[in-house]
Amino acid sequence: MDKRRMHQLLAIAEEHARTARARVRQQEERVRKLPAGSHQREISEKTLKNLRDLAETMEKHKDLISRNSQTIGQDKIRSRLAFDDSF
Repeated sequence: MDKRRMHQLLAIAEEHARTARARVRQQEERVRKLPAGSHQREISEKTLKNLRDLAETMEKHKDLISRNSQTIGQDKIRSRLAFDDSF
């Protein structure tokens, strides 16, 4: 995969992570507005937990793409150095 495509994937992953964080903040606000101990609040808190888990997963995915893009860059540098050393 080329570097340009990796940057595109990283930008998409960053947008997904940003959206997930925004949804967590929105849900936190909803939970705060609901009466403590109510059924609606209980369900909203479970939804909030799921959204937090999803946001964490999105962040990990973004980090993996970032590390992969760095690894690909390093591999290209290594292969160029090996090629240059062969002369």
